[in-house]
This record gives sequence, C-alpha cells and structure tokens, in this order.
Amino acid sequence: MSLIILIRGRAGVGKTTLSNELGKELKLPIIRKDDIYDSIFNYIQDHHTRNQFCYELIYQMIKTTLDCKADILVDAPFSEISELQEWVTKHGGVLKPILCICSDEELWAHRFNQREINPKPNQMITNFEEMKKHYGDSRINGVEGELILDSVHDLKVLIEQSKQYIQYNL
Repeated sequence: MSLIILIRGRAGVGKTTLSNELGKELKLPIIRKDDIYDSIFNYIQDHHTRNQFCYELIYQMIKTTLDCKADILVDAPFSEISELQEWVTKHGGVLKPILCICSDEELWAHRFNQREINPKPNQMITNFEEMKKHYGDSRINGVEGELILDSVHDLKVLIEQSKQYIQYNL
C-alpha cells in the first residue's frame, strides 16, 4: 500500500523547509506544487489555469505513485483535503496529511516578506499584509487525524514528530 505524505499550509509557514528535510530523512521524492507552477509560468498565461494544471498534474503523479505501490511526499498548499483523502483511499493508498503552521505572526511575516528580495513566479504576493487581505483568513484548519506542526519549533523536533506520526498511523 502506498503512502502519500502531504505537507500543506499557507505560504511562508515553512512547508518547503519541512518537506525538504523530511524527504531527505525518509529518502522520498517530493512533488512540489510551486516547482510545477514555476516551470509552466512562461507557457500558460492565466494564473487560474496554471493552478488548475498544477493540481491535475499532482493528482496524475500521485496516481502513478499509487500504481507503482511506492511512497511519495507532496508539498502543496491544499486548503481542503477531504476530496484528496477520498481519492487516495479509493486508489489504494494512505494519505498522511501534515499541516504546517507558524503561530508567531511576526516570524511568519518576516519569512514571507523575504520574497520581495527575489520572488519566484509562484510568489505573486510578496507582502505579508497583502497575503492576509488576499486570503481573508490567513490560517488553514486541520482535519481529524492530521498532524499539525508549528514551524516556530526546532526543525529536528518537527522531523521526529513527523516520523512518529507517519509510523504510528501505518
């Protein structure tokens, strides 16, 4: 049975840092939504279409992973995951969602505002206050059974918590 580990959360909370280290630790490949977005930026002009393409490609890559009975880590800011949860289960896999948050808004704003220095195509909003206005509610709620990690804590501790959660629930 395939294991799909999903690292999700708002921009700038630490998803990429967490997924990079967890991927290294578990020796798993990572599908990163932002990498796909940045790669297609010059080929698809409309932001909505780019996002739609990214998520469709993520689903296809997860399906291939499930067909191969392999495991993978996905770094994508899914705000709603019930549909993904059902889809992965239907295709014979197990979804392990991890919600990454940052409870220290000052730290989160500092991280987020670093995007202004050299923004990537997927980083269209580079100011924390603008991001909060754009989303209205800057937080994403966890779902039942999901591990919630606060990136204000030491990365090594977060990795250990992630590994325990993944092993505990298999």
